[in-house]
Amino acid sequence: MRSARRTVAAVMAASLALVLAGCASLPQAPQALPSTFIPHVTPSAGAHADLVGGFSALERDALRVRVRTCEIYGTGSAFAIDKTHAITNRHVAEGATDIWLTGFDGTVYEGKAVRLSRHADLALVTIKGKFPNISTLADAEPDSPTALSVAGYPRGGELTVESGPYVGKVPDELKNNKELVYEIRVESHPGNSGSAVVNPDGDVVGVLFASDDHHSSWAVALPELKDFIDHPAKAIKNRADCDAQG
Repeated sequence: MRSARRTVAAVMAASLALVLAGCASLPQAPQALPSTFIPHVTPSAGAHADLVGGFSALERDALRVRVRTCEIYGTGSAFAIDKTHAITNRHVAEGATDIWLTGFDGTVYEGKAVRLSRHADLALVTIKGKFPNISTLADAEPDSPTALSVAGYPRGGELTVESGPYVGKVPDELKNNKELVYEIRVESHPGNSGSAVVNPDGDVVGVLFASDDHHSSWAVALPELKDFIDHPAKAIKNRADCDAQG
């Protein structure tokens, strides 16, 4: 694993964020997306072949995340695990004062609560409303050199799907995860944080959290994802007190 690799959100301050000198007052929100907004994408014949309206199930499951904290605006990606909950990265959602998730068709879901993992780069977002598309978790971890796919919103832009071989489990040099993580030969960029990593059957095997911004990415492994989902009492509540930080 390269020491030069970066978290997918590590460059948010330069490319995605507005940084304040103090945190007592929140930054001005970016212009709201119109209610008719539909992201421009090129539908992919990726892990799912069941195209609906030109979109695969993998593309329909992907969610774009917009986050406001006391200091910055940032973006990421996510996927729903049931009608009211979505998974993204801890480093995307931590400290959020506001969080919104947008589906492939432009539907916006407002987050009302965030829980953070103590041991992995994972966050659980509870929304107002209901998701129409739910991802399925895999029964087993991937084997090398299985091809894995990632669907998300690099740099907060249009939805993309990238695929590449699974390399194996390695230590997390960024120390965001206590357990081993997956290394994948797939291109990802800032904004892909929280993307679902799926196997050829379209089932989620991990959650992307880091890349070298070129051709290698890293993901939280399936056992840690399942443990986080199955034991919500272990998670900690997200906290954002802008007045205390100012």
